Amino acid sequence: MCLARLSAIAVCTGSHCAQASARTESVLHNFNKEGGVPYSPLSIDGKGALYGTTIDDFRKKGCGSVFRLKSPPQQGKHWVFSQLHLFQQGTLDGCTPVGGLIAAPGGTLYGTTVSGGEFNAGTVFAVTPPAAGSKTCLLVFFQAAPSSAPSSVTR
Repeated sequence: MCLARLSAIAVCTGSHCAQASARTESVLHNFNKEGGVPYSPLSIDGKGALYGTTIDDFRKKGCGSVFRLKSPPQQGKHWVFSQLHLFQQGTLDGCTPVGGLIAAPGGTLYGTTVSGGEFNAGTVFAVTPPAAGSKTCLLVFFQAAPSSAPSSVTR
């Protein structure tokens, strides 16, 4: 899997992805007003959906987002983009998620922000992607002390 260009996500395919002659690249999504500047590695779930974060939202108070890309229902169609959470300045959920996401077996995604939160020093958060017809749940369960900011979570 390759992260290509700051404004698009691409994936490498082919049995010999390391060899330039056998590699192909396809743009899966171009970011626009729903968020931009994908910064971290992508996570993938058991159904092939990709999850990631952006560090900008191009809105006045937006400061990053968590998103999902689902594979198209038919080959040749566009991947389906969903913004799962929008981080906003001045809220306690954090700002600027730069460390990537870890997907837990139950589907919950864990990540960190480097600013925002109670002390403006970042948060550790959990996002539960919605089931059909429900809303995304965001849980902030750690707020960094003023002198330290979390930068990533690892498995």
